[in-house]
Amino acid sequence: KSVQASLDLVAQLAPKTELRVEGGWANIQQTTQAGGYSYAVTKLIADSAKATLTSDTDFGTIQAQVYQNQLTAKYELAGGINWKNTITVASLQDLFKVGAAHTFRIGGEYRHNTLNVAPVGGADVSYNVLAASGMWNWQVSKQLTTTAALRVDKLSLERSGTFVTRAPMANNALWDRDITETSANVTIAWRPTEMDTIRVSYARGVQAPSLIEMGGIQLPVDVAPGFTIDLIGNPNLKPSIVTNYEVAYDRDIAAIKGKMGLRVFSQDWKDLKSAISTAGLDILPTATTNGGATYINAADSKLKGVEVNVSGKLTENLGWRADYTWTDVKDSPFAGINPTARYVAFEKTTPKGRGNVGVDWVKGPWEVDANLHYVSDYQFYDIV
Repeated sequence: KSVQASLDLVAQLAPKTELRVEGGWANIQQTTQAGGYSYAVTKLIADSAKATLTSDTDFGTIQAQVYQNQLTAKYELAGGINWKNTITVASLQDLFKVGAAHTFRIGGEYRHNTLNVAPVGGADVSYNVLAASGMWNWQVSKQLTTTAALRVDKLSLERSGTFVTRAPMANNALWDRDITETSANVTIAWRPTEMDTIRVSYARGVQAPSLIEMGGIQLPVDVAPGFTIDLIGNPNLKPSIVTNYEVAYDRDIAAIKGKMGLRVFSQDWKDLKSAISTAGLDILPTATTNGGATYINAADSKLKGVEVNVSGKLTENLGWRADYTWTDVKDSPFAGINPTARYVAFEKTTPKGRGNVGVDWVKGPWEVDANLHYVSDYQFYDIV
């Protein structure tokens, strides 16, 4: 169940300058899957506010924006976990053209993200991010277009507050750490004929660790008399890096009154982040500290695949469509890692084949659809 409200105001401050102010609030209660293995009632209370100033100037379209999102999440787990997350972002960008063929965008962003440590509190974990980005779109000709974008983020992590008794890594200085990463994408689109389009693309993405993964959880668990394991965040967790390559071909086919497409792609993940597992200890106990279980970088993984899709019309009112995707995944777990226990067993849990077949009939106010979805065999995690 949920209750939601929102507000959106737009003011024309000048002929070429506009101010937009938005706000929202939501109270949602739902049952969610937590940690991949259990279900819990969750209550989410979210509110947000955003102001955007946009102006068309002699130097391009300049946009300044600031917003804040606040989320209170209450989970009926481990006696009750209450997290409060606040994100504040300010950004400035300029979109401009140089001649008729070149479009550029340059921008900068500041982000502050903070979260309380739970369910045993008394501390906060946060980070500041400074980012610079740029984009260049080049209309080489009517048939050829290129787009390139680059973004550099510097994340500065910190922690303040107390630790539970006998906690491992009980030193806030361990969280004084910077992460600097670059994300990028490049696309080349070519239309050799009016019916054919070929696209080649490359992308490098960065999945930064969340604040929960980097320290937002603090929970001692008594697994046996006199033996306690601390579930904790990991300040040394690396971001996961994904690199994608794709070649796509699309063609309009008059004979079937439709089109067909072919995609060949690969995806390469480095330093995949894992779930917490109590099947083993990530941090060994000492005379003064408990053993610890935490989030770790558990594996690399590579995926390659092919996708084919085709659609058309049998009559003016009757259309059809079909697609099939084949994928092959190879995981490379790090030494000593059980990918199933860590929820990074993508080689086992990804079906090699999946596809769809559908027809639709439309006439006047009536529409009828029929669809068949197929997924080949695959394994999944034991939920017990």
